[in-house]
Amino acid sequence: MRIKAICPVSETTSSRSMGDAGTPQLTEAARQDYYDLLRMMAESERQTKYLQDYVNTECYKVKK
Repeated sequence: MRIKAICPVSETTSSRSMGDAGTPQLTEAARQDYYDLLRMMAESERQTKYLQDYVNTECYKVKK
């Protein structure tokens, strides 16, 4: 998996030091894709629950 991110670099680091790099952040496009995926997963969970409830209430009815 590849994730597009940006990592701001401190301007005051020396060549001998690891420096204080900024926190990596998703690019705007990757962030939007992430939120889209979260919404799609939530919708999929709702659909699955609806279908499970339907099967349990309609398909497994005991015929009298």
